[in-house]
Amino acid sequence: MTQDYEEVASLLGVLSDRARLRILSLLKADELCVCELEELVPGSQSNISQHLSKLRAFCLVTLTKRGQWSYYRLSDNLPEVVTQVLSLLPDTREEVSNFRALGSRCET
Repeated sequence: MTQDYEEVASLLGVLSDRARLRILSLLKADELCVCELEELVPGSQSNISQHLSKLRAFCLVTLTKRGQWSYYRLSDNLPEVVTQVLSLLPDTREEVSNFRALGSRCET
């Protein structure tokens, strides 16, 4: 698929934010509830929601609702440039696992 310069620039703009990179790094480890992301990513709930909205607009993450809870995960068909960026981010699997071991406030 060929993208024009504007599309690529917009995508790179979305990837240029530290909080959004942190969210993507965490979602690379596992699907997470918004309430979990609020605890793991610096910023207000409103700010995190805005970041998630931008990531959804570029189809980088998908949303699943379970009752009152909203869960995010990485999209299945990420552009190659995003896959390459994800490979540069820290591995957060252990961090997410340790966080969950402390107990999540989701679904309680």
